[in-house]
Amino acid sequence: MQTYNHYTDPTEQFFAGIWSSSVGANSVSYTEEEVCIILQGRVRLTDLDGNAKEFGQGSTFVLPAGFKGTLETLEAVKKIYVIWQTKAN
Repeated sequence: MQTYNHYTDPTEQFFAGIWSSSVGANSVSYTEEEVCIILQGRVRLTDLDGNAKEFGQGSTFVLPAGFKGTLETLEAVKKIYVIWQTKAN
């Protein structure tokens, strides 16, 4: 996996950049809100209830804070990400 963060706002709550990964799978637990735009490749997201969705080149989707499950890279992927992370009090 490689992450190229191109922007972080002064509050360190808003981020944007490019993320890439080779084939594989990772458990994920999102505390942030993330918008993803797939530039190349294919991924599958599966929530803890077993509901799966696949996204490929040209797909745009949102991962909401609180999402837990598996992110599987089916084909080497590159995506643009935009993240909002609420700071804990």
